[in-house]
Amino acid sequence: MNKYIEKEVAIENSNLKEVWISSRYTLVRAGVFNYDPSIYSLIIPNPVKRICNGAFRGCEELTSVSLPDSLVSIGYGAFSRCPKLTSITIPQNVTEVGYGIFRGCRELTSVTVLGSVLPEFCMNKKLSTIKIGEKLDIINLYAFEKSFIGCNNIKTIIVDENNKYFDSRNNCNAIIHTSSDTLVLACNSTEIPEGIKHISAGAFKNCGRKKNLSLPESIESIKSLPENVKKIIIPRGHKMEFKKKLPRTRGIELIER
Repeated sequence: MNKYIEKEVAIENSNLKEVWISSRYTLVRAGVFNYDPSIYSLIIPNPVKRICNGAFRGCEELTSVSLPDSLVSIGYGAFSRCPKLTSITIPQNVTEVGYGIFRGCRELTSVTVLGSVLPEFCMNKKLSTIKIGEKLDIINLYAFEKSFIGCNNIKTIIVDENNKYFDSRNNCNAIIHTSSDTLVLACNSTEIPEGIKHISAGAFKNCGRKKNLSLPESIESIKSLPENVKKIIIPRGHKMEFKKKLPRTRGIELIER
């Protein structure tokens, strides 16, 4: 059974399971499906452009969401507290995202961001896969740290090879700011490739299980290390040089390769 939404009114149906938004409309009103316990699947077609604040907040049975290429804005908490939602793809034309869109989506494991802005996925502790499209062009590199705070189960990070600003060169499972060769987001499976010059202050925020770290000879500055790192592998003959670069050395064994 389908459920069609007008700009201002949602038709109530307690037996609803799959929701299709009518292609006649361009906006999903704020809170219109708020805490609806009957929705498990959601399909939003073109030409819908805006999903307003809290539109699908608290839909406890929602497991899948399909968003249209026409979408440009997702409001505050639009999909928050949807505990069974497992994956989401942010379309390429999204340029505006509100705070806490996916807060409380505790089963979220995979996110794909095709647009130019990065939503917050913080505290989604089962998030394991991040895919970044070619359009993401964040100027403030701190946004990566902020967006993924508490996501300590990330295993795979992939950046589209056509992205002009960021990359995940050599399948390193990290996000690198291309022009400055700066590592801005790492995970427990990150392998830092040769050519990386800088490690940002928040790069290892979600790497609590990373005990060993190998640094390339190209490193010029290091502003952070994994919280529980015990061994750092460095280029042979550069021990004193790397000691000066490290933000801390206590309890860490430096091993020359």
